[in-house]
Amino acid sequence: MLSGNSVESRERKRNGALEKVVERRQRRMIKNRESAARSRERKQAYTLELEAEVEKLKELNQDLQKKQDELMNMRKNQMTGEVNQQRGGVKIFCLRRSLTGPW
Repeated sequence: MLSGNSVESRERKRNGALEKVVERRQRRMIKNRESAARSRERKQAYTLELEAEVEKLKELNQDLQKKQDELMNMRKNQMTGEVNQQRGGVKIFCLRRSLTGPW
């Protein structure tokens, strides 16, 4: 039979091994929590950066749309002026179709 000493030593070894496993698991859980927190912070910073870029691009888009509208109006006025110069300031009359008729 086994002596009481050897059984106790096996139990101590088993308990020691179990404690090491539990300790490793706890350390791993703590590291995982810290890593997750860092990941959330990085994600938050990236989201804020993207939101700032969106605002900047919206402002740029508005400025470009205003400039485009101004250029279109200038071009329209320029074209109108050229047409008036070609006509010599005389209004040209055109025949137009009418929906009212004897038929």
